[in-house]
Amino acid sequence: MSLNKIIRTICQFTDNPSAENIAKIQAVTKKLEKKGYLIQTKRICTTLPNSADLQLIAKGTVDYTSIGAITYEDATATLPNFLATNNLAFNIDLAS
Repeated sequence: MSLNKIIRTICQFTDNPSAENIAKIQAVTKKLEKKGYLIQTKRICTTLPNSADLQLIAKGTVDYTSIGAITYEDATATLPNFLATNNLAFNIDLAS
C-alpha cells in the first residue's frame, strides 16, 4: 500500500511581494513534487495595501493570496477587487 505524501500549503510571507517571491514558491514546489509530494495550496501573505497589485503579481502562479488584517474602510475599498477574484482573503477586526 502506497502512502500519499501531501503538503497542505507552501506559503511565502513578505512585506513587498514580487516575482522573486513567486519564483521561490515555484522552486520549492518543483523540488517537493520531484520527491513525490502533492502540494495542495501555494499562497502569498503580505501587508501590501493594494490588493490589485498583489493579484497582478501572483496571477496564475499561486492559489491563494492574503493581505492580512485591514480596517473596515480599507475592506470597503478592496471589495470590488475581492469580488472579482476567487483567491483573495483578508481579516477585519470588528472588536476595535
